[in-house]
Amino acid sequence: MKQPKVLVACPTYKGKDYCVDEWVNHIKNLKYTNYDILVVDNTADEGEHAKWLSDTYGIEVIHHYRKDTSLNQMMAECNEIIRKRVIDRSYDYLMSIESDVFPPKNIIPYFINHEKPIVSGIYKIGFGKWRYPLLQVVETTDEGGGSIRQMHWEEIIEFIDGELKPIHGCGIGCALIHKELLKKFKFRVEEDRPTHADSFFYMDLWNEGITVYVDTSIICKHQNRDWAKIWKERNKELEHKFKFVKGE
Repeated sequence: MKQPKVLVACPTYKGKDYCVDEWVNHIKNLKYTNYDILVVDNTADEGEHAKWLSDTYGIEVIHHYRKDTSLNQMMAECNEIIRKRVIDRSYDYLMSIESDVFPPKNIIPYFINHEKPIVSGIYKIGFGKWRYPLLQVVETTDEGGGSIRQMHWEEIIEFIDGELKPIHGCGIGCALIHKELLKKFKFRVEEDRPTHADSFFYMDLWNEGITVYVDTSIICKHQNRDWAKIWKERNKELEHKFKFVKGE
């Protein structure tokens, strides 16, 4: 039986070069045969860094950078490039693996075997001692609405038991997404809200009654830095235009 065709992809930029050697080697050696790699580079240059990535590592890299836009919007645009690639070239799945996340090498067939439209692994966010698994839940109201919050530690301890479980959202740092979801849902942001595109994606799925699953047996290494600080620095030039960058 032919393996499903998978695109392994993510946005990145020059600031993640500290782990690029390890990450590319890891991704190139996933235990699956029918997959391609695409990286969308949003480094603030004329494409020099994207060319360096492609020439050095022999992977396809698309450069996408717009000076007069927020980083949230630009990340949404990068993920849209990836989403459209999945659709246009008839991939069966997107395997989204952020460029500082290291899942088990058999992650693709393992996730495919769950036969779910979207399934994710767990990875920690935050920095230093303030690191915690990214697991979000919805607290519903009597009126039928809901608010999204990070799962508390006492909940996390009980939740992570090695089983496949429904969740509201858990980022797309290690997520297998079926093409049919990508045909229906775009990566988007709203200019006046400090919310990332993956969060809007999960909100749209939830609003349509689509269940997201997380495999609690998969806890990936996340070789991250203090992205909250870096994110603010990259947006500094746009504070006059995008007030939400300052937390207003």
